[in-house]
Amino acid sequence: MSPRSGGEADKIGNRYESAWAIRHALYCLVRDDCSMTVEALDPDEARGAEFTFVERGKTQVHQVKRQFQNNNAWTISALARLRVFSSAIGHVAAGREYHFVSLIPCGNLRELVTSLGVV
Repeated sequence: MSPRSGGEADKIGNRYESAWAIRHALYCLVRDDCSMTVEALDPDEARGAEFTFVERGKTQVHQVKRQFQNNNAWTISALARLRVFSSAIGHVAAGREYHFVSLIPCGNLRELVTSLGVV
């Protein structure tokens, strides 16, 4: 069941985002080869990213969105409206890995990425 729009949806989305960030923070507590920055100070690094995670010298940025409205899948147009693709392009061009994390899938995106040979 999807949360009702407004405050409830925002709170559940924030919990999902926090759980993902806590998972990566725990990695940093048990390993010596990683670090994490929440809300990076560099505006280019922070654009479209909740946090930056560095693992074995490779920089990753993570954007976390639990779901989109009451939909059970992302559409390409919804991701474009939320500037997910432009964020991804900027981060990849700067040499960072870009991770979009969501509870719900985007089947069309999976097909697109597979057809491009990215995965």
